Amino acid sequence: MKKGLIALIVLVLSYAILAVGNNLGGAAATGADAATLTATVKGFGGDVTVTVKTSGDKIVDVKAEGADETPGIGTNAIDQLPGKIVEANSADVEVVSGATVTSNAIIEAVKSALASNPAGGETLTGTAKGFGGDVTVQVVMSGGKIVDVKAEGANETQGIGTNAIDQLPGKIVEANSADVEVVSGATVTSNAIIEAVKSAIK
Repeated sequence: MKKGLIALIVLVLSYAILAVGNNLGGAAATGADAATLTATVKGFGGDVTVTVKTSGDKIVDVKAEGADETPGIGTNAIDQLPGKIVEANSADVEVVSGATVTSNAIIEAVKSALASNPAGGETLTGTAKGFGGDVTVQVVMSGGKIVDVKAEGANETQGIGTNAIDQLPGKIVEANSADVEVVSGATVTSNAIIEAVKSAIK
């Protein structure tokens, strides 16, 4: 009787450990598919910026900002629309009455953000020191493959460092590697982009 009870306890504990392991595995998979995407579109009073968090093919959070939108009108769209988009899991939602322009800006920005991550992969960021200041990259990974790279460096020299910002991301995607040749004449900015991409992937 005692041996049977011990065997039963061991069996129950084994199932519990397996269940916890499976749940942890599920959480890890969800995290790997998570992405934070941003986009900016012109609203009624100025720029409207959205931050969209996705997990797999699901929109889990939307935040909208528009400091110059009309209080009590455009701000209603900024307050109300993100929740509707999350609930619908789609940017195809009705505009907020009386705030059509701001609503459409939010909807367009969300669609633009989602389109920037077509593979539904993980978005990683990295920063490295360029010639004029920080150079930041966003790297979209899907299935171990680099599917998109965006680079920003507001203080890099026009016509020199900006050449690297324009040209290098495409080369990195094409090579599926940050081990690419620098852009001629823009070595410092090129190396900053390469270093930032390697840092993001790591």
